[in-house]
Order: sequence, then structure tokens, then C-alpha cells
Amino acid sequence: MKKLLLFMTLVLLSSFVYAQKIDKNYYDQFTGKRVMYTTLEKFNWKYKNPRIGGKMQVRFILNDDFQYMVLHWYSKNYLDVAANAKIQFKLDNGHTITLNNESLVTATKGGTSLSKNDVGVVMNCLGDVSKFATAIVTAVRIYTSEGYYDFEIEPKDGAKLHKMYMLFSREVYIGA
Repeated sequence: MKKLLLFMTLVLLSSFVYAQKIDKNYYDQFTGKRVMYTTLEKFNWKYKNPRIGGKMQVRFILNDDFQYMVLHWYSKNYLDVAANAKIQFKLDNGHTITLNNESLVTATKGGTSLSKNDVGVVMNCLGDVSKFATAIVTAVRIYTSEGYYDFEIEPKDGAKLHKMYMLFSREVYIGA
């Protein structure tokens, strides 16, 4: 009985340490619109592509009825991601989600939330984010001023992204 209790306690504690959650969920006092966003979660955290880098963080945002993804990409190079540039996510079911960058972003030192020394961009990815509910992400392709860059996503990170979207979508429909 003690072993079972200890095991259940460890499982419960580990779920709190690594659990994605809703960071903010409120109605704006000036506009009356609902605003909600998840915590910023890491994925593809090791530099997979030694030439460009592949550290990323993601969060989902709801602004009134509009849902989108914010993608922080920590690169090693200074580059641009144009307005309407594609950000594609390959899924394990063979489908691809294509989102578009909202506006021109230029990689700058300290351009991300992680560190003043990292070079990176923050992209508002617009499109149908509900497709993240359908399968697990296996790869990401980001189109830049230098061409596109592909990043393989570890299965655990793809599952984490899927789980984060499921939490987000559940909260969207439950209400604030």
C-alpha cells in the first residue's frame, strides 16, 4: 500500500512539473473581448541543424474568437521571415498544416524571450490551428529570406505540442 501511495505521489508531482497550462484567461476590460494564452513551451530544443539552429518555443493564443500560434525560433544567423511566409508542420498522419507569418520579422540579438544573447525571431502564425488536434507534429519547415529550413521534431515534443493544443481548445470552448 505504501509503495502504491508513493508511486501515485510521484506521478502526480511529475505531472505538475512538466504540465502545459493556460497562462492567462480573462476578458479585456476595455474591449470586452476574451484573451487567453498557454504557457510558452519548448520543443526541438537541441540545435538539430548546426548551420541555423533549431531551438523553438510555442504558445497558442485566443483573442476574442481568433486563434493563432506564436512561434519563437532561436537561430544562429540573422535572417528575415517575410509577411505571409509559410510555416509548415508535417503530421504523423501524412497531412501538413500551413500557417502564415503575420508580418515581416528580422532576427535580432535578444529578439526572443529566452536570452539577450540569442539571435531569433518571434512569429505570429496565422491559419487553422485547430488541425493540431488531429495528429502529432513530426517536422517543421520555416520559409525565410534565405530559403527554407526543415527541422525534425522528436516524438515526445510532437506529442507535447498536440497535448498543449488539446488543453487550449478545451479551454476555448469551456469559457473564461
